[in-house]
Amino acid sequence: MLKRLIYRQKFIIALLISQDKKIDKSSMHDIVYQFAQRQKTPFYSFVFLNSKPFSFQLNKDILYLLMRGYISSEHGNWIPEVKNESIKNSMKSEDIQFIKSISNKLDNDKNGFSKNKMPRFLQLATKNGELIPKKHTKKSLCPERNKISLFTIGYEGKSIDYFLNQLMSNGIRLLIDVRNNPLSRKYGFSSKQLSKFCKYINIDYLHLPELGIASSLRKKLVTVSDYKNLFLAYKSRISQNCENIILKIIKEAKDLNRIAMTCFEADYRFCHRSIIAELIESKSRNTISIKHLA
Repeated sequence: MLKRLIYRQKFIIALLISQDKKIDKSSMHDIVYQFAQRQKTPFYSFVFLNSKPFSFQLNKDILYLLMRGYISSEHGNWIPEVKNESIKNSMKSEDIQFIKSISNKLDNDKNGFSKNKMPRFLQLATKNGELIPKKHTKKSLCPERNKISLFTIGYEGKSIDYFLNQLMSNGIRLLIDVRNNPLSRKYGFSSKQLSKFCKYINIDYLHLPELGIASSLRKKLVTVSDYKNLFLAYKSRISQNCENIILKIIKEAKDLNRIAMTCFEADYRFCHRSIIAELIESKSRNTISIKHLA
């Protein structure tokens, strides 16, 4: 039964089994966030919602375990339904003690993480527990953020939380999706999910399928030469047919200062977003700075 679970899901069960007391739902993300700070390769990345750490991936994993009966919910607490000593023993004793100490601190501080414990640019305004969209203003307290910049970012090898954190950390105000077909088996990256998650963190989302490349044209890409030929043909096509769209992106960049383009590939050199960025840089007469996020 447990063999179907991946390691991070087993960790959630082990965490719940290892504690002498029940862990309430509101504390779960706080605890795992603190635990992630001591991991070399964290199971989860986090964004900040309502001034508290939150992981969309952790939330999905908890719901998965709940729906399949590995855990249950009782009076606002998560309860392990699997009594497996081998899972409990998979956690080091010092990790168990660390989680207990974090849990006790949270019991004494019901407000959890305060705003002054996170960078100012990650703080989201709230009212009555709801997010308030920020007004887009050009001026920033940080001079670097007043530069007109276009970022490009791929999501290959990233969790949705890590990806969103990169956007927030760089002050992105608009995410432009340049995939031809914005569907993904990877959680959080199909357009409907990505648009919804961006809204949670006050980032606008725009899909421009006209700038995509059909998947059929990518099937036989093997050598660097194959990519060069594809991108040459692609550059010629969008230069002739998509000038208005390129100008629209330039206008958005100048209006909002910091926008980003996304596609799948981790390495921008093997992604058509690099060609779009080149055209934007040229059309804007180098007034827009291009930055590729790893």
